[in-house]
Amino acid sequence: MSAPWEGALLDQMRIAADPLADDAIVAIMRSGRAGLDAARAALDRLRGNAAPVDWSGVPASVREALQHFLVESSALPPWADRAQLAHAERFFYDHGMLSVITLFGASLPACYVVPNLAEVLQIAGQLVDHTNHRVRETGRMIFPVMAPGGLTSPTGTGITQVQRVRLIHAAIRYDILHGNPTDAVAAVQSGGGWTVARTPGAVPLRCPMHQAMASHGWDVAVDGVPINQEELAYTLLTFSYVALGALRTLGLPITEADERAYLHCWNVAGHVLGIRRELMVESMADAATLFTTMQARGRRQPLPATGDPRPLLGRALVNAVEQSTPIAALKPFAVLMPRLLLGDETADLLGIDAHVGTGTRMLFALFLGVMRLIERVLRVIDRRASPLRMLHRILAYHVLKDLLELETRPLELPDGVLHPLTQAWAHDATQPAWLRPIERALTGLPVQPAARPVG
Repeated sequence: MSAPWEGALLDQMRIAADPLADDAIVAIMRSGRAGLDAARAALDRLRGNAAPVDWSGVPASVREALQHFLVESSALPPWADRAQLAHAERFFYDHGMLSVITLFGASLPACYVVPNLAEVLQIAGQLVDHTNHRVRETGRMIFPVMAPGGLTSPTGTGITQVQRVRLIHAAIRYDILHGNPTDAVAAVQSGGGWTVARTPGAVPLRCPMHQAMASHGWDVAVDGVPINQEELAYTLLTFSYVALGALRTLGLPITEADERAYLHCWNVAGHVLGIRRELMVESMADAATLFTTMQARGRRQPLPATGDPRPLLGRALVNAVEQSTPIAALKPFAVLMPRLLLGDETADLLGIDAHVGTGTRMLFALFLGVMRLIERVLRVIDRRASPLRMLHRILAYHVLKDLLELETRPLELPDGVLHPLTQAWAHDATQPAWLRPIERALTGLPVQPAARPVG
C-alpha cells in the first residue's frame, strides 16, 4: 500500500475535493448567504444521528439540497466494525483527559505544519485573533465522535457533527475558489487552470469569514484544491496516529488492539467526512509511513506570498493554552509540552519557543526527571501511582474547562455527550485512592465517578 503514497496517488488527491458536499453547497448558495445560514442553523439544531431535522426558516431549495446530503453521507461504510468502535470509545472514555493534552500539544500543532493547510486554517478561522474558535470547533467534533455510541447510536451525535464539519469545508472551498471545486478540478485536469486573483489591499481582521476567504486568491494548479483529499487525510491522522503517539510519549500503556481500534474509529469518521478509503490506514506502521510522506510533501510546498502563517498559528495556540492555565507554575507547559510531543524541529517551525528561555527549559527537563524518579520509587510501593499522569490531568482539566466547557463559550452539544465524559474523567481509576485528594484539591473535581459504558 505504501508505494502509491510516494507519488501518483497523493498528487491526484491534491486536486481532489468532495463532490457530494461541494454540490450541496453550490445548490444551497443559490439562495445566497441567507440560504447557507439557514442550512447551518438547521444542522446546529440536530440533537441526534437519527433525530428529525427542524426545517424552520429553511427555504425549500436549501432543504432539498441539505436533505440529500444528509441522507447520502449518514450511512457508515460496510467495513465499519462495531466492536472496534466500542473498543475505541472505551479507550477514549478511560483516557480522555490526557487526550486534551494531545489535542493542544500534538494534534492541532501538527495540522499547522503544512503551509497550504495552515493558510486555509488562518484565513477561514482568522486564528491569530480567534484561536479559541478553531479549538472549540475541533472539540465540537472530537467529543461527539468518541462519546459512547457517537457513530453507532441513533441518539449519538458523532455523525451529525462530522457532517456539519464536512459542509463547512465545502463552504470554505466555495468561497476561496469563487465557485464549485468540481469545476475547478475539471479545468485543471483538462490542461487549463483555475486561478482566483487576490483582492488588492488588506482584509480587515474582523470582516466576515467568507469575505476574508473570497479576497485571498488561489491557484488550483499550483496549490491544489483548498482542503483537498490529501490534507483531509493528513488531518485525520493528527487525530488518530499523532494523538496515539503523544499518549505513548506521556507514558500511557497502549496495546496494539487499542491502536487498531482507535485508527479504525477515526477511519469511520473520515468516511463520513468524505475522505477516500485509499487514504486510510489500519496499523500504526502504515500510519507512520503515510503521515511522514504527506508531511514531507507539505513541508516542500512554497510559502504563501502573504508570508508564513505557521509561527503565527503556533504562537496563538500557545497563548490560548497559557491564558487557560491558572496555575502559574504550569504555564510553561503550553510551550514545553508541544516541544516534548512533536520534537524540537517541528516546534521551532511553528514558532513554539518564544515564551520560554533556556533556563526554564532546563528546569522543565530537571522537573520531569525528578518526577520520573519519584514515580519509579512510588511504583515500588504502589505500582498504580503516577504523579506524572496526575500532573498532566490537572493541566488538561484547566484547559478543558476554560477553552471547551465554560458557560460563556458553550460547546452547544447535548448534555448527554460532553457531561458524562467530563464526569468520568473526574475519577482516575488507574490511580491509588491516596493520590486522588491531591488532584481534587488542585482542580475542584468531584469525588464520585460516573458509570463506565459497557459494550
